[in-house]
Amino acid sequence: MVSLAERRLKRGLGSRLARLAIRSGPAGSALPSRLIKIQMGLYRAFGRRSAAVELNGLTFRVSTADLWAFRRYFARCSLGKPRVLRRFRDLLGSDPASVFWDIGANYGVFSVQLADVAGAVIAVEPIADVHQLLRQNLAPFGSMVQSVNAAVSDRNGSGSIYVPPGFSGDGRIYRPEDEPDRRVEPVEFVTIDHLAKTVGVGLAGTIGMKLDVQGAETLAVLGAREVLGSARRALIMVEIWRKGLEDGGSSLSELAQAFLDCGYDDVEWNGRHLTWPQFCREIEAEEETLVVDVFLSRGL
Repeated sequence: MVSLAERRLKRGLGSRLARLAIRSGPAGSALPSRLIKIQMGLYRAFGRRSAAVELNGLTFRVSTADLWAFRRYFARCSLGKPRVLRRFRDLLGSDPASVFWDIGANYGVFSVQLADVAGAVIAVEPIADVHQLLRQNLAPFGSMVQSVNAAVSDRNGSGSIYVPPGFSGDGRIYRPEDEPDRRVEPVEFVTIDHLAKTVGVGLAGTIGMKLDVQGAETLAVLGAREVLGSARRALIMVEIWRKGLEDGGSSLSELAQAFLDCGYDDVEWNGRHLTWPQFCREIEAEEETLVVDVFLSRGL
């Protein structure tokens, strides 16, 4: 039997380790990673399901199961890209009616950093537990920032996604053959065009969009033809992963055609502007597991 005094001592140790692990050192460095994993174990022992993480002066409420992944991946990929955020801020801040779509929002790292300049922010996150924490992270920004617990697709309806343990940023519309331990989570699928109507933002003249949906990008674009096609000015950042697209039942060429049908024929990758055929040829010459971020724009 563990005494109350021992439990309090362990809780205090866990809290001190959490502060040290989360606030010190660069993202992904060895010492903080070890401390975060120790702290995650202590949190599990005491039933703590979420914790506040401070990064770059911002505070995020994060599942304790995701602490290591959040610091190593999510924060590095978004907080660590000031040039990307500056491009979004310049565009969104130039139009008081602008809308930022955070598709695959996770804990809201992009939404939190752009909420002060966009006219409205719509953050879409399919995993229910993560969405609850996303709502908390966005609450200080008021009614102009809305979160939606759903997965984007080319249709509306019910379905499932498959989520790995300890890494909520990798929920997929299919179960990888080599990952049988993924849990099945029921989810509502919605189109972005439908969301634009139901959340009340309509078809904005200026939009920013971060699209990161783990292989479901083609479906997302097919369901966003009105939103994407009607924008006079747009900046879209898309994570493209050829293997994920193929495992999800699509292909790089189908994604390219979906964007072309919406009027986006220029792909910015690694500082170069390419046509979709040029980009597809270069990506198809790489390993199928390569993951890249590209920009698409209109009217800029």
